[in-house]
Amino acid sequence: MSGICGLVNLSGSSIEAWYLQRLTEAVSRRGPGNVQHRSLQEGYFVHLNLMPAGSSAPPQPLHCQRHEVCLVADARLDNRQELLECLEENAPRAGRNASDAEILLAAYLSWDESCTEHLLGDFAFAVWDKRKRRLLCAVDPLGVKPLHYARVGSLFCFGSDALQVLAHPTLSRSLDESALADYLTGHLEDPGSSFFRGIRSLPPAHRLVATAGGDRTVRYWDIPAAPETCADGSRSPEGTFLEIFRQAVADRLRTPGNVGVAMSGGLDSCSVAAVAHRIAGSSGQRIRACSLVFDLLPDCDERPYIRAMSEELGVEVEPFLADSLWDLEVGPRHNLDSPFPGWPSCYGLMLERLTSLGGGVLLTGHGGDDLFRGSPLVHADRLRQGDLGALSGVLRCARHHRESSWRTFYRLIWQPLFPRIDHVLRRALLRQSPSLAPQWLAPGFVRRTRDAEPRKSRVPDFGSRSLAARQIYDNTLLIPWYRRIVHWHDRNAAAYGIEVRHPFLDRRLFEHVLSIPPALLHEPGSYKPFLRRTMKGVLPEAVRCRPTKTRFRSFLDFVLQERERHRIESLLVDSRSSRLGIINAGELRSAFQRFCEGTAPAEWRGPLWYAVTLELWLRRLENLVGEFELGEAEAEEAAA
Repeated sequence: MSGICGLVNLSGSSIEAWYLQRLTEAVSRRGPGNVQHRSLQEGYFVHLNLMPAGSSAPPQPLHCQRHEVCLVADARLDNRQELLECLEENAPRAGRNASDAEILLAAYLSWDESCTEHLLGDFAFAVWDKRKRRLLCAVDPLGVKPLHYARVGSLFCFGSDALQVLAHPTLSRSLDESALADYLTGHLEDPGSSFFRGIRSLPPAHRLVATAGGDRTVRYWDIPAAPETCADGSRSPEGTFLEIFRQAVADRLRTPGNVGVAMSGGLDSCSVAAVAHRIAGSSGQRIRACSLVFDLLPDCDERPYIRAMSEELGVEVEPFLADSLWDLEVGPRHNLDSPFPGWPSCYGLMLERLTSLGGGVLLTGHGGDDLFRGSPLVHADRLRQGDLGALSGVLRCARHHRESSWRTFYRLIWQPLFPRIDHVLRRALLRQSPSLAPQWLAPGFVRRTRDAEPRKSRVPDFGSRSLAARQIYDNTLLIPWYRRIVHWHDRNAAAYGIEVRHPFLDRRLFEHVLSIPPALLHEPGSYKPFLRRTMKGVLPEAVRCRPTKTRFRSFLDFVLQERERHRIESLLVDSRSSRLGIINAGELRSAFQRFCEGTAPAEWRGPLWYAVTLELWLRRLENLVGEFELGEAEAEEAAA
């Protein structure tokens, strides 16, 4: 796998040589080397291969002289055999030994831009078709592989990372205020935005066609219109899911090297490790689980469950003591596309160790929480269908969460069923549009981002699909944590020559889970009941039936209140966020002091962390590429 970037002059003019060097330098920050490029009269394409030089795969970018087509791709195709059987005269000469990029190029030659509808796997690619004077870009259905782009006149720039695109000197150095507001408040994010005003991110399941006449973006995949059904009724949803899950894990084990698994003691990562261990056992492939353990914070430590995986299933586990590994440092290999810092020190040790063992892939359990925690909106769906028994379910939820029945009724019934009425009433009672913005955000920033023109629809039309299914979709694809951690893993691991793969983020598995009646995924008082049933006989019972999920709040508190307190206080003295009119520095310093003293509400923890990491990001971004600014109108208002 790899990183990609490039540019095309859609008018047909040649690219200036000085910029080609700058583009190559920008991509080199992403990984360890083996950068290859191809120059055409009207375009320049760069490929960063994570595999060492001399690997068996043909070097990219690929160029078909016969059809005058050039392709560069970061792709893993899981339906290779199916594609090869359909390609006919365009099939690669290497046949079954063809690389994924060669198969992808053949798919384009066979189906043109609709080739995206035939692909299964994780991918981001760009194809320049000289005869049609057209550039096609696309990303996979769940957006695992990132692709950013910008247009400067007739010049179209693209790259795995936004900073690769930002290398062009004419692009604006303005930050996107709406994206910053989403980050600071934890709201749903626009999948098509980046943190830079002039740069867009291609949303999941979309392809973009760029020509001299303009750009056209199309959504090529959507969730099935109707739930799946089994004709003979012989397969349970759990049995079908387990079969799909095993295939998803097997597809992600395709690599010439060894495989690591980032395994906590939770249901998701342990499920990935258990299935991968069984599959690899028959092939001689080595699977090693990398697990974080804690001595100073026992509530974060999951050694009993990790030990059960090792002793009962024989999973090889290597522990990493994490008490001193999480801080605000962002290593030199970290890419600064986003303020989200991830866990560079923790995962850095894992990745270095995996590299030393000849590994090329790290599996995670990411996505499992969002898919299998279900949605309590099943009660609203039942009530909408006339089932008054849903009210007893709401009362059970209230008891489980230890909140008042009226508050639970409002959250699970009134708000989802009558959102417009609720908004009007709240606006009338509060005399203004309700805001969930932290108190330390600058009033002008809050007003500008709240009153900005509403963005275009961010999700597909669910039609008559249930509220619960819609919430599961949102939790998986639109909640900020999902995209931040996936793309952070992609950038961070590339620096070590490792690719991170996520079996739960498989299109087949995602479609199946959304086809399951939501009531099977949610039971008041039970965490991930569907996955627990599915993993019976696969996981040790101690793991499968563990009563709670480990939370790392005490770890974050330790970092904020003790380990990094003095550094954070010094960061907030001369705040870049304050200079830009994003936060009120005095309010933020006061809130942080209260939090450290234990007198602030616990829910301040996350917003404070976002504010601090934004400040650190702005400083590092300034050191790397120079000062940034807001848009002209925003800057004038902030100065005033």
